[in-house]
Amino acid sequence: MLTSQLPTPSPDDLRAFQHNPEAIRTAIGIKTDLLRAIQALHPFTVIAVARQFFPGEGDFQAASKLGLEIAAGLRELAAHGEDCGSVAAAEKARIAPAMGAAVRRTFEIAAKLPMLESAIRNHSTESDKKRASLEAAGVTGDDLERLSNAESIGALIAEQAALRIESESLQLFISTGDERHLPAGFVVDEPAKVCAPVPKLEIPAFLKAA
Repeated sequence: MLTSQLPTPSPDDLRAFQHNPEAIRTAIGIKTDLLRAIQALHPFTVIAVARQFFPGEGDFQAASKLGLEIAAGLRELAAHGEDCGSVAAAEKARIAPAMGAAVRRTFEIAAKLPMLESAIRNHSTESDKKRASLEAAGVTGDDLERLSNAESIGALIAEQAALRIESESLQLFISTGDERHLPAGFVVDEPAKVCAPVPKLEIPAFLKAA
């Protein structure tokens, strides 16, 4: 009667569901409606349903059979819910190292980008000063362009763009848990371990005397 025969969801199934707020709200709403409707049932309504499913049976026998059928179906649905929880927990544990590495790398990039931006601004200022000095010295034409642009900021700008793209990919992975968003060649590193010296314990004088 009430059987689910539902397949165990894959991590991708759960991931897609967890990032579908409309589906989540709808599912929760249905659960709420079911609970409200069940609470409002009159006991005779249960008997009336039992009579439909088990015609010719006495009310007690029909209701007992209906109860067994419903209980079996609910146990199956509950088991599927437990499977969903187990799959989600296992997937969370599996990607935990990558998630930690992605968070650490995101912080590294966030700290490095302002330094790159400062380096680019300073480079531009120094280039302007250098060009003005060359012009003051009478350098013109191709010589002026060649000497004033001797040190290109192209490498700095390219690094800045690459870091921004990497950061966007990492943030997508952090928010979704989908490893397809990880940057190419991403390496899961171990967090740095800081070893602090153990402070020497001084024994109080009164304990030494004891």
